[in-house]
Amino acid sequence: MRAEGDSRPVSTSKARRVPRGRGSVVQIMLVSGVLAATCGCGPSTATAPAPSELPDSLESLGLYEQPLVDLVPAAGVVRYEINSSSFVDYAQSDFVVKLPPGTSATYAPVGALEFPIGTILAQTLTYPDGAGTGQPRRVETRVLLRREDKWIGLPYVWDESQNEARLELVGARVNVFRRHTGGSLREQRHVVPNFNDCKRCHRIGDAVTPLATTARQLNRSSSAAPQRDNQLAFWESAGLLTGLPAADEVSRLAQWDATDSGTLSDRARAWLEANCAHCHNPQGTARNSGLYLSAAVESPTFIGVLKSPVAAGRGSVGLQFDILPGQPNASILLRRVQSTEPGIMMPEFGRTQEDEEGVALLRAWIETMPPVDMATFAAGTVGLLNELSQSDLAVWAADAIAHGDAVRGERIFVRQELNCTKCHAVRGRGANIGPDLAKLADRATPEHLVESILLPAKVVRDDYRMVTLETTSGQVMIGVLINEDPSQITLRDPYRGDTQVSKTEIVERIEGGTLMPANVVSILRREEFLDLVRYLHDLNLSPGAQPSDGLSGP
Repeated sequence: MRAEGDSRPVSTSKARRVPRGRGSVVQIMLVSGVLAATCGCGPSTATAPAPSELPDSLESLGLYEQPLVDLVPAAGVVRYEINSSSFVDYAQSDFVVKLPPGTSATYAPVGALEFPIGTILAQTLTYPDGAGTGQPRRVETRVLLRREDKWIGLPYVWDESQNEARLELVGARVNVFRRHTGGSLREQRHVVPNFNDCKRCHRIGDAVTPLATTARQLNRSSSAAPQRDNQLAFWESAGLLTGLPAADEVSRLAQWDATDSGTLSDRARAWLEANCAHCHNPQGTARNSGLYLSAAVESPTFIGVLKSPVAAGRGSVGLQFDILPGQPNASILLRRVQSTEPGIMMPEFGRTQEDEEGVALLRAWIETMPPVDMATFAAGTVGLLNELSQSDLAVWAADAIAHGDAVRGERIFVRQELNCTKCHAVRGRGANIGPDLAKLADRATPEHLVESILLPAKVVRDDYRMVTLETTSGQVMIGVLINEDPSQITLRDPYRGDTQVSKTEIVERIEGGTLMPANVVSILRREEFLDLVRYLHDLNLSPGAQPSDGLSGP
């Protein structure tokens, strides 16, 4: 669990900005016992288990010896480390592992190790000088419980005395101190995730899954092993792990903050895997983005190189490509990682501070990529367009009908880098963020299609107008309005699907714009764009085409 049109009124109130930890030493705890509960996701979509069903204190879990603040593992617990930790506002992480008696974890070449029923994973976050007096401040212990049919996540918040941590299903805000570069001591606020936050990061497919317990992360030396032997080999010899193949068959993730652990690219990709790939993978909550950030991904397009975003909104920060080689300041990915503004920053929760070292690493990585000559790159392509004269529009439209090929256009439409199918359907098959493109009827004129694709924000019909909501917790949600009643609003976007937000949680509402990114077809050759327009035009000449409200909108 870790810690992103009509006349309805628009709120002008300002959102409350709630500030939102780095660790290399990680502990995981596995103990016997099964607890009944479920883990939810997102605003107003999950019900927490009754507190009476859950251990109400960290002490009651029996994970550490007394005093708890020393984090001395209980008997049978083994401390271990991972290769690349995620960033949690510069807090340090501590994990241990304990298996139910007579059981072991099972090796998996991809994804998390398979742990037996009764497992508990616990992570304690500490600020080394968090008390502001030279003393460490433990702020929270995040617990994952393994029961028969699922994992559940629980947050335990440490009290001021540092004697105990209590279960807080609604999370918490804890003021701590942190010593910055140069030695200055500053106060900041640490945000403890609530019960529902766990699934946002940990959901892979339909299941909550541990994130850092992959063989790639655990394949390293360990301070808990004799002579700092390889951690996985030590686990196998201790009976904690079965199915481990030969050492040269086990992949290893680089240590992003250790220059001797891999190339600059290896370390940058490790940072992205640790911080982003839990959502940005083919089964993650950001799977529809088409941006897959595991270090094992080889396709430049999948990691964002010269890739336009699926949906626009604030997250694109006015830029075109997730990564523009040689130009970090023109790369959406870097700008979002650098930002701490809700609705722009990525990861979208779990932090309030900029990871300065991580940002510097990603910047250096993008800078070393061979730059693209945009003039040469754009030669013969649609290119970047901010305006379109009526005469140019007429030429594009006429050429699409005269020279476009609908059969080739269909193949272009389904290209993954264009992301058309992430928002649109054709005859009911596909996504439902924007209109069905086979049901445009009399709006499917070549002129309308050309203008809607090249300048999607010029004319946006009410049904597809973008709505931006900011909540009391500082979360920003962007999507198309699907439903609104006196108590809640439902937004739909290509990442989360439908999200219900209680009106009592909304502090700001803004309407306008479109989810469809500008210049999404800029990298197409001119003839490819003509084929795409011809395909969309001819779709609506087929029998049974039904009226729709237009293409613009996402």
